[in-house]
Amino acid sequence: MLMGADLSGLLWARLGFALVVIALLARLPWLPATLGGQGQDDDTTRRAAKQQR
Repeated sequence: MLMGADLSGLLWARLGFALVVIALLARLPWLPATLGGQGQDDDTTRRAAKQQR
């Protein structure tokens, strides 16, 4: 059975791992298109807006 310190360390490790995975997923360029977004990243949107001006 795990002692309190061991359990705390595991929980911190799980939290750190989850934050790293979320940060990496947030940087993937295909994620907005896959989740039903418009499929355009910020650079494409900025370029289109600049051309309209």
